[in-house]
Amino acid sequence: MRTYTSFLSLTGWLLSLAALSSVAKASDLSVSPPVINSGNTAILGVPLTIAGPPPAGLEWKVAFSPTQISEVGVTSGPAATAALKTLTCSYGSGTNTCLLAGTNANAIGSGVVAYLNVTMAPGVTSASIQISNTLGADSSGNAVDVNSEVNSRTINVTNVTSGGSVSGVACNPGSLSPGAAARCTVMLSQSAPSGGARVKLSSNNDLLMVPSSVTVAEGSISANFSATAAGSITSYASATVSAIIDGNTQTATINLVAPSAR
Repeated sequence: MRTYTSFLSLTGWLLSLAALSSVAKASDLSVSPPVINSGNTAILGVPLTIAGPPPAGLEWKVAFSPTQISEVGVTSGPAATAALKTLTCSYGSGTNTCLLAGTNANAIGSGVVAYLNVTMAPGVTSASIQISNTLGADSSGNAVDVNSEVNSRTINVTNVTSGGSVSGVACNPGSLSPGAAARCTVMLSQSAPSGGARVKLSSNNDLLMVPSSVTVAEGSISANFSATAAGSITSYASATVSAIIDGNTQTATINLVAPSAR
């Protein structure tokens, strides 16, 4: 009797283990081949392939060499949008950690959950980017296995000059009161190539806000953007607006004027 019971117990355990193995297949989070935009920029998708319980939330890390890749922006993909998920990323030197979360009842289906918008460092024509530390959770907060199927991609770009160099940047008016905005124009030394030319922008003063970049349309030599003063300026200050392509920089200065004391 004991032998019979033990045999049944062992058989049941093996059947349970087989059933568990068949259910607990891991989904895959991978990196798609890069699509080269123009010059030194590329876009890579982050597709999720469901092969088991679908996750309600995802976390992953993007790793790259900051000497090869100067910037990686991460934006939501259609699979994340369809599941009503919000993408939040923390950015560091050579690494981004991203969390995709939202209403727990909405599982994430197969498809592209995010896009990696990559800017190569000046002069670099080849670089690699990886996804690792993938984590998943179901609607109850239980762990869901998510593997990194293709966790590394090599990006090769022509690194051609995107519209030549920046020939100048000008902002009008040259002085701003709190909350006011200036219309700025960045100019290139030659017409932008097919796909346009992306110009990186920055301000050296937190009291003046500018977009991270502006794109000069194909065939054009200039593009406009806004520089906006902070809502509170307590004392006179100045800010330098920089426009950069492939290490070539042009600047403009905007004065920030505090309200007159009454």
